[in-house]
Amino acid sequence: MIGLQGGNAHEDQAAVARVRLGPGLEFVSRDSFHVAHVSRFWKGAPDNFWRITMRSTRFGRSEIRVLMGVGVDADRKDEYECVLPIEVNSSGVHAGVERPVRAETIRNGVRYRYDKSLIPIEGP
Repeated sequence: MIGLQGGNAHEDQAAVARVRLGPGLEFVSRDSFHVAHVSRFWKGAPDNFWRITMRSTRFGRSEIRVLMGVGVDADRKDEYECVLPIEVNSSGVHAGVERPVRAETIRNGVRYRYDKSLIPIEGP
């Protein structure tokens, strides 16, 4: 189960998410792409959680990578990427702790990394 959240986004704000599976994992259901309303103010039916079904083709370590983008307004887009480590062994499938890979925003054509403050990493 994968969940998307956008906190204080506009009520009808939607996010686009993609899931990529690492080596040794494959989709059973081809539901690797999802669009969801992510605002805590959304009044419609909840659609920000979705289930993917996958299987392992071998024992060992792999990962599930999630990329999410939210167009906040015409001049701003937020992006987030994280990795969930997976280990498959004879006792089953074990998930580790989610690890953020990047959290960025694009404002007026300039890309910034989220940190204690916005750090510019790319210009127009």
